[in-house]
Amino acid sequence: MKKLALLLLAILAGPSGADESTSIRWVGDQVTRRTIYHSPQTPGYTCWLGAWIMPDKSLMISFTQNTGPVDRTGRAPAEVLKKFPMLIERPKRDAMGLKKANLYMRSTDRGATWQLVGEAPFDGPLAYCAPGGQEAVLNDGSVLRGVFGYFLPTMDVPQSAFLQRSTDGCRTWSKPQILGDPSKETWRLTRLRRLRDGRLIATGGRSRVPSTSPIAQVWRIWEPLLIVSEDDGRTWSSPIDFLPKAENQGWLEEWDTAELASGDLLCVFRRVNPDKLIDDPAYPGRKVARTWNPSPKDQIRWQAVLVKDGKTWRLGPNGPAPFPHSGHPELLATREGPVLHIATSGVDLTGDGGQTWSKLSFPHLKDAYRSRYYPKSVQADDGTIYVFGHTGGDDDFGSRDQAVFMDTFRLARH
Repeated sequence: MKKLALLLLAILAGPSGADESTSIRWVGDQVTRRTIYHSPQTPGYTCWLGAWIMPDKSLMISFTQNTGPVDRTGRAPAEVLKKFPMLIERPKRDAMGLKKANLYMRSTDRGATWQLVGEAPFDGPLAYCAPGGQEAVLNDGSVLRGVFGYFLPTMDVPQSAFLQRSTDGCRTWSKPQILGDPSKETWRLTRLRRLRDGRLIATGGRSRVPSTSPIAQVWRIWEPLLIVSEDDGRTWSSPIDFLPKAENQGWLEEWDTAELASGDLLCVFRRVNPDKLIDDPAYPGRKVARTWNPSPKDQIRWQAVLVKDGKTWRLGPNGPAPFPHSGHPELLATREGPVLHIATSGVDLTGDGGQTWSKLSFPHLKDAYRSRYYPKSVQADDGTIYVFGHTGGDDDFGSRDQAVFMDTFRLARH
């Protein structure tokens, strides 16, 4: 099935997105890896990295940190437990009583040293609310970040996706800018990206149920969310429904894009394997995952090309992608031309808009290169590729000693 779908993808795609990098063999070179942050306590909980480059070329990262006693007796309020029953099933997931914050660090020397420049506390029973990747630098040098208010049920904030701005280097943040209508739908952003024409795009998930709905209802009916801003994030378009209605089922909210030279968007999605979907007992004719939180073995990577059509996009060639499941997809459109897919399973490269992929080799490494969990990457002006991630996975607090890692490498012709 996968080989047939990829063959069809290549035939339909034709030459769009191809460039001279297709005929060049690339390798990864000058690889480094080191720990750049550890929590003040052990085991540490530091995870969900974001990364971006400021106008003055300094590097910035964001991540979530929880600290406090591993053994806690405090529990979320009863009404919150009804919305998030997994906190009853797995009590260690309940983060009530912990000190929680999104931390912001900056490096002005190409990652050699890092300084803590901002801390945004949050409260509630969920361990995170603004995973990295939802940040963008605006034209005036301020930073825009996305937050998932659904995971902040005990705070007085919109209970869906919202945006905030910082004009002082991530030390303080503006009041929430609500996206969508939380009384009708629940949105979650997972990526903010700048296009070459200056517009911003936000991608994530759209669940067409109110944000008061239990998590099992929200998570079973995610469909991809794509919205656009032409005024640096002040206003946003309505969602661009690029999927046929019959195919907007069985998706997860995490996907990423890489803009091709043509203006098309190469996309990689987390998706429930269509063969694993079942009929929704509540809505005849709708397909859903067997459980609200699909097992990795029921998920696949799916790739698509969104073909530029004026100021919007339409669905182009799509089918299964040749990568194993590995958390949030991470794509990097490099200065050299190829697009990289970076994951805990390794780095794959395409020079023809996703028609073909090849494994990027790292000849000077004894073992194959694999990123840390939920990687986020950027490329500096000098060609250095930075990949940030954390040890472990989606771990319960205190169950594993997490730390923040930075990898660097360059693309070299071979």
